[in-house]
Amino acid sequence: MSHPFVHFQAAGLTWQSRDSLREPIEQLCTEGALGGSGAIGEVVKRSQNRLVTRMRIGDIPCYLKRYRVVGCRERLKFAVQPSRAEREWDAALRLRELGIPAVEPLAMGVARQGTRLLDAYFVSAETVGVRFDEAVTAELCAGRSTVALTHALIDLHQHLLSAGVFHPDLHSGNVLVDGTGTDSRIRLVGLHTLRFGRSEPLPAAKRRMRSKLAHSLSRVLDPSDFESALEHLAPGKTEQVKRDVENVERRWLATRSRRCIRESSAFTRDRAQGFTVWRRREVPLEQLMEATREESTQPLELSIGGRQVLVRTLRRQRGFGMLEWKGAHALAVRGIPAPTAFACLTRRSLGFSRETILVMEDRSAGLDITHAVRHGTEVESEIEQAIVEIAHRHHRAGLRLRPSDLVAFQHDGRWRLERRDLAVRPTDRPVSPGAAKDDLDRLIAAVTSGSP
Repeated sequence: MSHPFVHFQAAGLTWQSRDSLREPIEQLCTEGALGGSGAIGEVVKRSQNRLVTRMRIGDIPCYLKRYRVVGCRERLKFAVQPSRAEREWDAALRLRELGIPAVEPLAMGVARQGTRLLDAYFVSAETVGVRFDEAVTAELCAGRSTVALTHALIDLHQHLLSAGVFHPDLHSGNVLVDGTGTDSRIRLVGLHTLRFGRSEPLPAAKRRMRSKLAHSLSRVLDPSDFESALEHLAPGKTEQVKRDVENVERRWLATRSRRCIRESSAFTRDRAQGFTVWRRREVPLEQLMEATREESTQPLELSIGGRQVLVRTLRRQRGFGMLEWKGAHALAVRGIPAPTAFACLTRRSLGFSRETILVMEDRSAGLDITHAVRHGTEVESEIEQAIVEIAHRHHRAGLRLRPSDLVAFQHDGRWRLERRDLAVRPTDRPVSPGAAKDDLDRLIAAVTSGSP
């Protein structure tokens, strides 16, 4: 089937677009308006490798996606594979052939130097609708049932499978809903991860796709509606799907902890005085760089927003600085109490880390749990309850726990436990029941005996 698209060159990019959009795109390229700054429209989403802008090309309202190449791995990957924009373009055209509702493709442009990918753009028509999770919330607030909306999404999932389409990232954020109740219409977005085959995907691929969708539904639906959705999604296999959802949840937490520093709006990345600076937005960069100018092997005290923090410079163990920075946020994502990380500065030379400066919350006033329990039996009982809770969170994150890993603080007349060591890598595989019991017995014994 032929498509009404034309091929042309503009500003070093190879474009495919509607014939009516050729002149407006060439004009934008000539004016340098596709630089990705968002000056030509409204930026609606920004991440490390993607910038989405709402704009008008000619008389057509549309979304312009600019995909960036980040890191050596992506450079090597897209030297031999199509770019994300090319994959999304091809997927949108194939879905239109199959009659599956998705975004309407308008144009696609790619710039390469030999095999090296330099830039990639995907333009789609502006689609009316809201995210699936927002549509579910609106239905619940209006007192309407979400069954029709959920079943429509599950039917779309079944349609994809029967057409030989595997969507490894099908979740509520990649589905737009227009309308309410039985009149709602669903469209797919985020098509660059789609894979196409001649027949239905293999059972393992179908199970991964089903578990991803079920996990997304579990985060937006009420428990009773979720049970009904599982019966419609996988009749007779609800228990298996629930176990798969738990596994997806653990992997999702691990991925979220890795991405939270890169993409969260709470963090920013700067370059100053030869350092790459990762910091929280409330931390002033000028004050941070002024405090780190002093050459000292001992931790420096610094006040940021009324909170006392410690500045540590690591040279011999510089690799542990970034590990502690990432570990602090990975622990926070999993709800494990730990000191707050405010900033991490790294200086690199020839690709190797030469110096790392960590700015962490000052928690030197804490006590070992064995010292804290000497305040009385009521304190011992209170700390035992806190130990059981914090140990359970550690074990779900695949982390072992020793008495020396914990520190106790008294806050508002109550005792609170935090993890002392931040150089950890939480995983999506929980600790075995036997190892978890050994850790808990050792912790309780340390509290009751008064020795670590």
